[in-house]
Amino acid sequence: MTPEQVEQFMSEPRNAVMGTIRKDGSPQLSAIWFLYREGKLYSYMYNSSAKYFNIRRDPRVTVCVNAAHPDARSVTLFGTAELISNDTEQYRRLERELALHYHDTAEAAEAYLASEEDQASSGVVVTPLKIISQDYN
Repeated sequence: MTPEQVEQFMSEPRNAVMGTIRKDGSPQLSAIWFLYREGKLYSYMYNSSAKYFNIRRDPRVTVCVNAAHPDARSVTLFGTAELISNDTEQYRRLERELALHYHDTAEAAEAYLASEEDQASSGVVVTPLKIISQDYN
């Protein structure tokens, strides 16, 4: 795919799988919601999750975004992750944008955010070092 096609593909609400590195070196795969803006991927996670602890220890990640069948396109990002504290304006903006991106209405997004208030979480920014895209259509 061209860079413009990657941008368009990544702008749609899709599920992704993030790979982080466990303490023993094996991969940890986790489904995530994401936003793709200006060449970076943004997401968030619970501070109790394995991926949170893995990123704190080793910021190298891989994220694969796959289109639904029969669409055979995918984008894989290899890069580094930076955690964003949940007490920052950047995090609150990210959390709200993600909820709006993945819910059909603002009311549904607000209800989702309210259900998440008691969870300690952090944002994550993935800066890709390499991007591979595939289009088998």
